[in-house]
Amino acid sequence: MRAAIAFAAVILSAAPAAKTPTPTPPRHAFRPVDRTLGPFQVDDRSFTVVVHEEHDTSASGPTDRTAIGYEVRDSAGRVAYASSSGSSGTFTPSLTEFGGLESGDAVTAAPLVGAHGSGLLIATDSWPSTPTTGTYWEVLGWVGGKLVRFGDVGPASDLDGKPVHTREISGVPGDVLSLSVWSGNLYVEVPVRVDWSAAKLVPAKRCETRLCEYAFEANRQPFDESAPDRASLFPAPDPTGPPKTVPIRKDSKIDYLDLEAEVRWSGSGGLSIPDPPWLEVRVDGVTGWTRDYWAVGLPDAD
Repeated sequence: MRAAIAFAAVILSAAPAAKTPTPTPPRHAFRPVDRTLGPFQVDDRSFTVVVHEEHDTSASGPTDRTAIGYEVRDSAGRVAYASSSGSSGTFTPSLTEFGGLESGDAVTAAPLVGAHGSGLLIATDSWPSTPTTGTYWEVLGWVGGKLVRFGDVGPASDLDGKPVHTREISGVPGDVLSLSVWSGNLYVEVPVRVDWSAAKLVPAKRCETRLCEYAFEANRQPFDESAPDRASLFPAPDPTGPPKTVPIRKDSKIDYLDLEAEVRWSGSGGLSIPDPPWLEVRVDGVTGWTRDYWAVGLPDAD
């Protein structure tokens, strides 16, 4: 059954008789719209994703609508999966005091193609958002002749309808999805294994210690005169070792070599990095591990 957005009435106090009453802003009106994504090929079957939306007829632009649910339908129009079937994500748009959208959700989708199985990815992007919140992927796999929900994982990216291919990692059985998780200074590439036989998502890395080595993406920012002019480089990703203090100059050559981080996975599939990762760098020929990100050209950013 289609959900509905509740509209809040605005009650204004009566103005003194001597003053002109403040005009009440026009009340926002919404209309239901179904938007169809696809078709998408899963195994040898075709599916579409029907997104149920509410459109604000009093506004225009990217924030004039919100998703309130979706259904995956087969080629005969039968519902193979619906967002109410167990998704941990919820569609909870909020309204301003005058009834316009203050926050909402957008849904995109794409086929998931692996070496050992196939399915669908459904991305739900809650706005407004930051790099560490917002978009989650719901993974649906084709198992036993039907679409089965494997779980949610994120933060992730929006989908453009093009197939998303898993990859294989040495020492990790099965197919792997790679998600870019923002640490506050750089993106950490976190692998998530798609376990087709058990119909679930599991961490692809099993770390012997709290820290694991991860691939990463770091973009050095232009030299900042107000940044610290030195960095502490440790012999290992551990603050107890004696560090070397190296000066940082405008013309310093800085290379980013390796990264170790702790990644946490919540019960709802949320990936997070609780502490700043350790970054191995080479500064003017001196190599070591540091968390002095601003000094080495990677200032904090939301």
